[in-house]
Amino acid sequence: MLCETGNQILNAKGVTAPRILDLGTGSGVIAVPWRTELPLAAVGGAGYFEGSASRGRPPQRRDMEVDDRIDFRQSDFLVRFATMTI
Repeated sequence: MLCETGNQILNAKGVTAPRILDLGTGSGVIAVPWRTELPLAAVGGAGYFEGSASRGRPPQRRDMEVDDRIDFRQSDFLVRFATMTI
């Protein structure tokens, strides 16, 4: 649903090569469909656990052709907010 809606918005705006970042990527369940549906997109995934995208997906669900075209990185992207007072 997320990717379908996103694709509709991108198509309506004429965007063919978006840059997409999946924060908290986990198993890559968001990043992989984006990369599959939008072959010209630059797709990245950031997660807390190193290798979580490749480790979290069962071997039979891994598509190395797609996975190798996604820039998965380990990142504690929320650390900057740890001392923030709201």
